[in-house]
Amino acid sequence: MLQVYAADGTTLLSTNQVGYQSPFSSLALHLAPGVYFAQVTGVDGVNGRYTIQANQTGFTGGPSLGKPTDTDNEPNDTAATATPLTLGVESDNTLASPSGDVDWFVFTLP
Repeated sequence: MLQVYAADGTTLLSTNQVGYQSPFSSLALHLAPGVYFAQVTGVDGVNGRYTIQANQTGFTGGPSLGKPTDTDNEPNDTAATATPLTLGVESDNTLASPSGDVDWFVFTLP
């Protein structure tokens, strides 16, 4: 499941929950410049590898292109320990077993 939170890390802005038969989750949001958090959790007890990427349409600096980064940082189980995302760059990660692992990310829209 993918959820996006406001800068306070508690105000839920949007969520997209998919099951193991449809493993792709995405959100298209219209957000003002600022700091946001993304939270990834397993659904129906399913964990494993995944890729996350934050993008901005109309970003005047252009996307930051590059190879996916392996940012499998633990602990990143809270907003306070969130892993930073670079706009336009994929980040490869793992939801660890047992189920219940939560990964948090932080990104900034200019």
